[in-house]
Amino acid sequence: MDEIENIIEIVSAMSDKIADKYNISKDFILPFINNDKSLSVWITELTTGKKTKLAFKVFLKGKKGAKYVSFVVRKPTVKNISLPENVSLKYIDSDIANAIVNFPIGENDFVTFVHDILDYSVNTFEPSDKFGCCSKYIECSNAKRCLHENLFYAKACFYRKNLESGKIFYGENKNI
Repeated sequence: MDEIENIIEIVSAMSDKIADKYNISKDFILPFINNDKSLSVWITELTTGKKTKLAFKVFLKGKKGAKYVSFVVRKPTVKNISLPENVSLKYIDSDIANAIVNFPIGENDFVTFVHDILDYSVNTFEPSDKFGCCSKYIECSNAKRCLHENLFYAKACFYRKNLESGKIFYGENKNI
């Protein structure tokens, strides 16, 4: 099997696991094959499906006879996940936002890495499409926290932010 096809399979499997973990649609994690035969993985907006947050980009370094599977990853992501010992990490002076993580070809050590990047990206994703509150606002007020089971939907709720800061507008725990 071609190395890039192997990577696509791994990304697809990890995307499914992360979507299940966070109870979100698999459509919110969007693998996209670029013109240069690299693979970009995006986190999309809840309401529009628009690509918003690049989780990572992966490509084979050297194309034919490649020696590395290279991931372009946001620097905060790299700092918040663990890296295997056999990788090389490069920071490029001209790119203040990203780092490059190189894995030797033929080793699938990047499976856990892909999982961790996607997990971190979904967990820290903040949608730009926001709304006031959902139909659970009374139950959420009484529980003093957001109760919505869909993480992406809950992250788009302004009232959730108020609850997290202790401001409760409704229900038996109303304090404002």
